[in-house]
Amino acid sequence: MTITAKIILAYTVVFGLTLAGFAFTIYQSSKKAELGKLDAQMLNHGNKLQAEIEEEKSQGVFPAAGELLAIRTEGLHHPRFRVLDRNGMLVFGDTTLAALDQAPWSEGEISERNWGFVKLKGHRQRSLWMPVEVDNRIEFVAQLVVSLSEMEEDLDRLKLLFLLLGPATLLLTACAAFFITRAAFKPISSMVETAHSITAARLDSRVAVPRAKDEIRELAETLNEMMGRIDAAFRTQRQFVADASHEIRTPLTIIRSELEFAQRNPGKLESEESIRVALGELDRLARLADGLLMLARLDAPGFSLSARLIRLDELLIECVRHMNEPAARKSVTLDIHVDDVVELQADRDWLKSVVLNLLDNAIHYSPDGGIILISLTVHSKDNIHIVVEDSGPGIAPIDLPHIFKRFYRADTERSREGGSGIGLAIADEVVRMHRGEITVESTPGKGARFVVRLPRKTIPA
Repeated sequence: MTITAKIILAYTVVFGLTLAGFAFTIYQSSKKAELGKLDAQMLNHGNKLQAEIEEEKSQGVFPAAGELLAIRTEGLHHPRFRVLDRNGMLVFGDTTLAALDQAPWSEGEISERNWGFVKLKGHRQRSLWMPVEVDNRIEFVAQLVVSLSEMEEDLDRLKLLFLLLGPATLLLTACAAFFITRAAFKPISSMVETAHSITAARLDSRVAVPRAKDEIRELAETLNEMMGRIDAAFRTQRQFVADASHEIRTPLTIIRSELEFAQRNPGKLESEESIRVALGELDRLARLADGLLMLARLDAPGFSLSARLIRLDELLIECVRHMNEPAARKSVTLDIHVDDVVELQADRDWLKSVVLNLLDNAIHYSPDGGIILISLTVHSKDNIHIVVEDSGPGIAPIDLPHIFKRFYRADTERSREGGSGIGLAIADEVVRMHRGEITVESTPGKGARFVVRLPRKTIPA
């Protein structure tokens, strides 16, 4: 059952129960009011009979039948009555009442009025027994009987009205609930249709946002935001695959061409150079594969750092020693400066990869005979700065905002240096996972300065 059907059913059932309760209350109230009205008319008529009998009897005679039958009460139609004496003998009465039981002659029972219901010729009648006093002594008891047919007909008409209006009202209620619910859920239906039309090739589709500022509008905006994030993630993934494919294709093409040249020219000096170039491209592929694996680990759900207390100064010195050989091949000098012993909670292996990436990047772009400055400073009691500054060609201002994006190349010289374009992206991700920040400052022709800011507070293990 759909939500729309459930709402319509619930609304109709609740309204139906409410309507039934209202109808029952009105019916009972009307019945009680009509019966009270009839009782008041009967009591008025009975008082008139009682007064007439008492007045005539005080003069020593019983009223004539014509005098009793001539008594009228407004609103009371065809009343029947009879009068019994103290011995239970009928003094005066309607012959149709003869079939009714006689009233028990008991002082306790006739000293006050006694209301009840009797059946006469198969029809319910309202009955009133009342004592008649003569000289302050009960001498007679009178019974007044009035048919309930007229009152019951009025109540039956009211019941029929409820029986006719009830289903019609419930039907109208169900129709109103259907159209109201349909109008309310129309934006959701539109969202469902849009969602069905969204595929990997059409992630730019968005659901329509209703004008009303309600929960459905909030749902639509949330879905659009979610689709925007998914679309961005897919675009990033597609771009990542395309960039990775390009990065892999380039060295493979170089390797193939160089090896084919060496195959055609065996034993020549040029063949040895081709093999050397091919081996260099294989190293480049290996570094790219390592970088891609590192990115995959960082992007994996549930990945977390393995933090422990480390000596950051020792880590920095270890990284400089590791890069001494690549620096020496370009006659680049690594100049390190450490303020003091620095300890903090961090993942040693991942933080080491950050420093190595920055040093490798600086060596690539430093000219032969250049100088790279590495420093570790306690900037404040809460922050530590690692600075790597090279003397390379620098980075253009237009490229600075994109330098930490995956596979981004700032210029053609970067391509000639053979970088993969993911080292800085890895460094940025790792630093952010340490609740830190990595920034770059550069002026074209004057090198680049990378600053890693790390908090000294403990990060989650």
